[in-house]
Amino acid sequence: RHAQPSRPPPPLPPSPAQVLPLNSFEQLCINYCNERLQAHYVACTAQEEERLHKAEGLPWAPIPRGEASDNAAVLRVLEGKEGVFDTLESTCRMRNANDRAFNRSLLDAHPRSEVLRPPRAGRAAGGLRPDEGFSVAHFHAASVQYATEGWVEKNRDALSASLLDIVRVRADALRGAWLPAAAAAASAASLPASLPA
Repeated sequence: RHAQPSRPPPPLPPSPAQVLPLNSFEQLCINYCNERLQAHYVACTAQEEERLHKAEGLPWAPIPRGEASDNAAVLRVLEGKEGVFDTLESTCRMRNANDRAFNRSLLDAHPRSEVLRPPRAGRAAGGLRPDEGFSVAHFHAASVQYATEGWVEKNRDALSASLLDIVRVRADALRGAWLPAAAAAASAASLPASLPA
């Protein structure tokens, strides 16, 4: 008889957070979605377990917050008051907002946080200066370092001038296809003078 080759162990599930050498705003949004999905999964699993216990007449003790499966602290730092997204929004409302002001405000709001910390020190170690980024200890993952360069501009939702031009040209073409020329002229003439054509 020939020995059966041993099968490799099944792969481990992916970490909820991806760790790249340099992470920016988009990667934080991806990791935030993963954290939200993790919280949803845990909540749905707990609800199903409670339902099964009650259906079988077994006692049920709710899972206390703060268990190893709970990522509430990470979500508070990301989406809560004075969290990453809240601080970014309030920074963008400031007149002379910039990335360094956002970074300082965020780190100042969480001086003793176990989840949100200043970045690793020193560029030689692959780190950033304290005014260039921060790190988040994501649930079930190593600490992920984020560089905040460009975050204020990315969060402002401003469309580029070239995209506005494309939308304007396409809207004119679409309007022409939908309305016959006479109807378009009549509707344009009926608009108040204060509105742009």
